[in-house]
Amino acid sequence: MDSKTDKSRRRLLGLPRAHSRQKMQLRTVSLYSRPRIIDTNTKEHQPHPPSTKGQQSNPLVDLPLELVLTIAGYLDKESQNLLAFSCRRFYVALHSKLDLTLENKDAKLRFLRVLENDYPRYLTCPFCVVMNPWAKRVGRPFECLHVERHTFLDYIVSKPSFLKKLYMDVAITPRVVDLILRAYDLGPKYGLPVTYLNSTIRHKGIHLAMPVSQSNEARVVDGQLVLYSRMAAKALDTWLQPSQFRDFVYPTQTSNVCLHFTQQIQNEIRSGIKTSQEYFKELWFLCTIVVEGPSVDVLLKCRWCETDYRLHLIIGETPEEEDWLIFEVWRNYGRRYDDRVAVKQMFHQALLVKPEQEELTRRNVQAIFESQPASRPRRRIFWVGQQFRRG
Repeated sequence: MDSKTDKSRRRLLGLPRAHSRQKMQLRTVSLYSRPRIIDTNTKEHQPHPPSTKGQQSNPLVDLPLELVLTIAGYLDKESQNLLAFSCRRFYVALHSKLDLTLENKDAKLRFLRVLENDYPRYLTCPFCVVMNPWAKRVGRPFECLHVERHTFLDYIVSKPSFLKKLYMDVAITPRVVDLILRAYDLGPKYGLPVTYLNSTIRHKGIHLAMPVSQSNEARVVDGQLVLYSRMAAKALDTWLQPSQFRDFVYPTQTSNVCLHFTQQIQNEIRSGIKTSQEYFKELWFLCTIVVEGPSVDVLLKCRWCETDYRLHLIIGETPEEEDWLIFEVWRNYGRRYDDRVAVKQMFHQALLVKPEQEELTRRNVQAIFESQPASRPRRRIFWVGQQFRRG
């Protein structure tokens, strides 16, 4: 039969044309292959089931649907969802006959995190339990699309810290940490590179007469994200004024200090235990004690999270040599889904549980950071007169 005869028969019988049917099939496939925002709370936002194309014959898959529905009726919700995600045939049958809505928030979170391997552009929010695109948006960088659903308690346990870059301040949130670690484990399309947190800038504080050089470098060591920040400036006589010294050690939202460090200072000032000047006078006194040697080191450890500080004063050996004041911060954000107390409290504004004193004494975040070599030589910036030199 020639093509003209076939077209005439199709026109008489009212059948669609061959190329039209092919377009309809392609359109149907594209609907199933397109990612969607997944919310297990509603049936209309259920994720698409995996395809059974290319799979080998399985005795369970070959069972009649009536028998499968009877067996699924005796299973709990989690087992029913596992059975539904095993193949497309079971997915359609179970979702049409059973209510597979999960009431347990932790169970829904586990299911969605398993699906992240098939949806690299989507990330699960642990608060509203929704998979949504993680791409950066203007004014809301890497935020959950349903942030308005989050409660006040969710905000308290996920308060961001900030890093200063050239033209903007970068917010470090649990979502950003998860994207970096996920991309490191699964591939670059699953999140952000480790170098996203790296920066080198020079800026002036509010009260400072001399510029400050600041550098940030992130490394993944044994699956743990460790961030190192360094601020350096010439130590002048005017640093004896507490307000200027405070502006160096405690600049607003730029020096990567932990929330507990700033919260402790604010609580002591509000309660009248210490004034702002008294607090920084004591810290400055530790660095200006007359000791033998060319430098003074003060090591501070946060009692609530894995953050270590080092205040370093380099004293010039001769009057011509300048004195340098260096403030360093090491923060260990842990691994993905890390359940250690000190890691969980990295973004907790409220003071909750103290780690054991033995663990605090044994902790050395600097050693963890330096155990992994840098991908490229780190350049340090020192100011020489009115110019700067990279070392």
